Amino acid sequence: VSIPLTAVSGEQLERQFAQDLRDLTDQSPNVQFEPVGIFQNSASFSIRGQGTGDIESAADGKVGIYTDGVVAARVSTALSDMVDIQAVEILRGPQGTLFGKNTVGGVINVIRSRPTGEAGARLQLTVGEDGQNEQRAVINLPSSGNLKTKLFMTQMKDDGWLPNVTSGKKIPRKNYSNYGLAFLWEPSDKFNALLTIDQIMDN
Repeated sequence: VSIPLTAVSGEQLERQFAQDLRDLTDQSPNVQFEPVGIFQNSASFSIRGQGTGDIESAADGKVGIYTDGVVAARVSTALSDMVDIQAVEILRGPQGTLFGKNTVGGVINVIRSRPTGEAGARLQLTVGEDGQNEQRAVINLPSSGNLKTKLFMTQMKDDGWLPNVTSGKKIPRKNYSNYGLAFLWEPSDKFNALLTIDQIMDN
Protein backbone atom coordinates (compact mmCIF):
# COMPACT_ATOMS: atom_id res chain seq x y z
CA VAL A 1 0.00 0.00 0.00
CA SER A 2 1.40 3.39 -1.01
CA ILE A 3 1.34 5.62 2.11
CA PRO A 4 3.15 8.88 2.98
CA LEU A 5 4.96 7.59 6.05
CA THR A 6 7.60 8.70 8.54
CA ALA A 7 9.10 5.85 10.59
CA VAL A 8 11.41 6.40 13.56
CA SER A 9 13.14 3.49 15.29
CA GLY A 10 13.55 3.03 19.01
CA GLU A 11 17.32 3.48 18.63
CA GLN A 12 16.77 6.90 17.04
CA LEU A 13 14.45 7.91 19.86
CA GLU A 14 17.06 6.94 22.44
CA ARG A 15 19.82 8.83 20.64
CA GLN A 16 17.79 12.05 20.68
CA PHE A 17 16.61 11.48 24.28
CA ALA A 18 12.95 11.61 23.19
CA GLN A 19 10.55 12.00 26.12
CA ASP A 20 7.25 11.78 24.23
CA LEU A 21 5.74 12.29 20.76
CA ARG A 22 6.47 16.03 20.81
CA ASP A 23 10.12 15.20 20.12
CA LEU A 24 9.17 13.80 16.69
CA THR A 25 7.77 17.10 15.39
CA ASP A 26 11.06 18.39 13.97
CA GLN A 27 11.66 15.31 11.82
CA SER A 28 8.06 14.86 10.64
CA PRO A 29 6.97 17.30 7.89
CA ASN A 30 3.40 18.67 8.17
CA VAL A 31 3.04 17.19 11.67
CA GLN A 32 2.49 19.12 14.90
CA PHE A 33 2.27 17.66 18.43
CA GLU A 34 1.62 19.98 21.36
CA PRO A 35 0.24 19.62 24.91
CA VAL A 36 -3.18 21.10 25.64
CA GLY A 37 -2.78 23.95 28.12
CA ILE A 38 -1.63 22.79 31.54
CA PHE A 39 -2.63 19.17 30.80
CA GLN A 40 0.86 18.00 29.94
CA ASN A 41 -0.02 14.46 28.81
CA SER A 42 -2.99 15.56 26.72
CA ALA A 43 -2.14 16.42 23.14
CA SER A 44 -3.21 18.51 20.21
CA PHE A 45 -2.19 16.43 17.19
CA SER A 46 -2.30 17.97 13.73
CA ILE A 47 -1.28 16.33 10.44
CA ARG A 48 -1.55 18.34 7.23
CA GLY A 49 -3.70 20.89 9.05
CA GLN A 50 -6.20 18.29 10.27
CA GLY A 51 -6.40 17.88 14.02
CA THR A 52 -8.11 18.78 17.26
CA GLY A 53 -7.14 20.51 20.49
CA ASP A 54 -10.12 19.33 22.52
CA ILE A 55 -9.60 17.04 25.52
CA GLU A 56 -13.27 16.56 26.35
CA SER A 57 -14.32 12.92 26.69
CA ALA A 58 -17.15 13.45 24.20
CA ALA A 59 -14.87 14.66 21.39
CA ASP A 60 -13.39 12.39 18.73
CA GLY A 61 -10.01 13.28 17.28
CA LYS A 62 -9.03 13.54 13.63
CA VAL A 63 -5.69 11.81 14.14
CA GLY A 64 -5.79 8.19 15.32
CA ILE A 65 -3.33 7.13 18.02
CA TYR A 66 -2.52 3.41 18.23
CA THR A 67 -0.24 1.52 20.61
CA ASP A 68 0.48 -2.08 19.62
CA GLY A 69 -2.63 -2.02 17.45
CA VAL A 70 -4.95 -0.74 20.19
CA VAL A 71 -6.56 2.66 19.61
CA ALA A 72 -6.47 5.42 22.22
CA ALA A 73 -9.98 6.80 21.87
CA ARG A 74 -9.18 10.08 23.68
CA VAL A 75 -6.15 12.36 23.78
CA SER A 76 -5.96 12.65 27.58
CA THR A 77 -2.88 10.36 27.72
CA ALA A 78 -1.68 10.78 24.15
CA LEU A 79 1.73 12.13 25.17
CA SER A 80 2.63 9.00 27.06
CA ASP A 81 6.25 8.39 27.97
CA MET A 82 8.48 7.00 25.20
CA VAL A 83 9.83 4.01 27.10
CA ASP A 84 10.48 0.57 25.61
CA ILE A 85 9.59 1.66 22.07
CA GLN A 86 10.56 -0.39 19.02
CA ALA A 87 9.33 2.16 16.46
CA VAL A 88 6.87 4.99 15.83
CA GLU A 89 5.12 5.33 12.47
CA ILE A 90 3.40 8.53 11.35
CA LEU A 91 0.97 7.92 8.49
CA ARG A 92 -0.31 11.07 6.79
CA GLY A 93 -3.69 11.57 5.18
CA PRO A 94 -6.97 9.66 5.66
CA GLN A 95 -6.30 6.13 6.94
CA GLY A 96 -9.86 4.84 7.25
CA THR A 97 -9.17 1.86 4.98
CA LEU A 98 -6.46 0.40 7.23
CA PHE A 99 -7.30 1.83 10.66
CA GLY A 100 -11.00 2.77 10.71
CA LYS A 101 -12.74 5.96 11.83
CA ASN A 102 -11.26 9.14 13.35
CA THR A 103 -8.20 9.02 11.07
CA VAL A 104 -9.00 11.88 8.68
CA GLY A 105 -5.68 13.57 9.39
CA GLY A 106 -3.67 10.38 9.72
CA VAL A 107 -2.41 7.88 12.29
CA ILE A 108 0.30 7.78 14.95
CA ASN A 109 1.26 4.11 15.31
CA VAL A 110 3.41 3.35 18.38
CA ILE A 111 5.01 -0.10 18.45
CA ARG A 112 6.52 -1.37 21.69
CA SER A 113 9.31 -3.93 21.80
CA ARG A 114 8.21 -7.51 22.37
CA PRO A 115 9.31 -9.76 25.21
CA THR A 116 12.67 -11.32 24.38
CA GLY A 117 12.51 -14.46 26.50
CA GLU A 118 16.00 -13.71 27.86
CA ALA A 119 16.59 -12.41 31.38
CA GLY A 120 17.58 -8.76 31.35
CA ALA A 121 16.66 -5.31 32.61
CA ARG A 122 17.06 -1.65 31.69
CA LEU A 123 16.76 0.98 34.42
CA GLN A 124 16.84 4.77 34.17
CA LEU A 125 16.69 7.44 36.88
CA THR A 126 16.38 11.18 36.23
CA VAL A 127 16.52 13.87 38.91
CA GLY A 128 16.33 17.60 38.24
CA GLU A 129 15.14 21.00 39.39
CA ASP A 130 11.61 21.82 40.59
CA GLY A 131 11.24 18.42 42.23
CA GLN A 132 11.76 16.44 39.01
CA ASN A 133 11.98 12.73 39.78
CA GLU A 134 11.60 10.10 37.06
CA GLN A 135 12.10 6.34 37.12
CA ARG A 136 11.84 3.98 34.15
CA ALA A 137 12.34 0.23 34.02
CA VAL A 138 11.94 -2.60 31.50
CA ILE A 139 12.44 -6.17 32.76
CA ASN A 140 12.44 -9.26 30.56
CA LEU A 141 11.98 -12.59 32.34
CA PRO A 142 13.39 -15.95 31.16
CA SER A 143 11.01 -17.75 28.82
CA SER A 144 8.83 -20.51 30.20
CA GLY A 145 8.28 -22.94 27.37
CA ASN A 146 6.58 -21.01 24.58
CA LEU A 147 5.68 -18.08 26.84
CA LYS A 148 7.79 -14.92 27.13
CA THR A 149 7.10 -12.21 29.73
CA LYS A 150 8.06 -8.56 30.05
CA LEU A 151 7.35 -5.94 32.74
CA PHE A 152 7.69 -2.19 32.25
CA MET A 153 7.02 0.89 34.36
CA THR A 154 7.40 4.66 34.32
CA GLN A 155 6.92 7.17 37.14
CA MET A 156 7.32 10.91 36.61
CA LYS A 157 6.77 13.67 39.15
CA ASP A 158 7.67 17.34 39.45
CA ASP A 159 6.46 20.38 41.37
CA GLY A 160 5.89 22.60 38.33
CA TRP A 161 8.01 25.49 37.09
CA LEU A 162 5.58 28.42 36.62
CA PRO A 163 4.57 30.21 39.88
CA ASN A 164 0.86 30.91 40.41
CA VAL A 165 0.76 34.23 42.31
CA THR A 166 -2.81 33.57 43.50
CA SER A 167 -2.40 30.12 45.03
CA GLY A 168 1.32 30.29 45.73
CA LYS A 169 1.84 26.94 44.00
CA LYS A 170 3.65 26.12 40.79
CA ILE A 171 2.10 24.84 37.56
CA PRO A 172 1.97 22.70 35.50
CA ARG A 173 2.70 19.96 38.04
CA LYS A 174 3.28 16.40 36.87
CA ASN A 175 2.26 13.17 38.56
CA TYR A 176 2.27 10.43 35.93
CA SER A 177 2.70 6.68 36.19
CA ASN A 178 2.49 3.82 33.72
CA TYR A 179 2.67 0.13 34.65
CA GLY A 180 2.50 -2.74 32.21
CA LEU A 181 2.89 -6.46 31.72
CA ALA A 182 3.26 -8.19 28.35
CA PHE A 183 2.98 -11.89 27.48
CA LEU A 184 4.10 -13.32 24.13
CA TRP A 185 2.99 -16.85 23.30
CA GLU A 186 4.71 -18.51 20.34
CA PRO A 187 3.59 -22.15 20.05
CA SER A 188 4.97 -22.42 16.49
CA ASP A 189 6.77 -20.48 13.77
CA LYS A 190 3.43 -19.69 12.10
CA PHE A 191 1.46 -18.39 15.08
CA ASN A 192 2.01 -15.99 17.98
CA ALA A 193 -0.24 -14.09 20.35
CA LEU A 194 0.63 -10.95 22.32
CA LEU A 195 -1.30 -9.86 25.42
CA THR A 196 -0.46 -6.52 27.05
CA ILE A 197 -1.94 -5.28 30.33
CA ASP A 198 -1.32 -1.55 30.62
CA GLN A 199 -2.38 1.02 33.22
CA ILE A 200 -1.81 4.78 32.95
CA MET A 201 -2.55 7.24 35.76
CA ASP A 202 -2.17 10.98 35.28
CA ASN A 203 -3.11 13.17 38.24
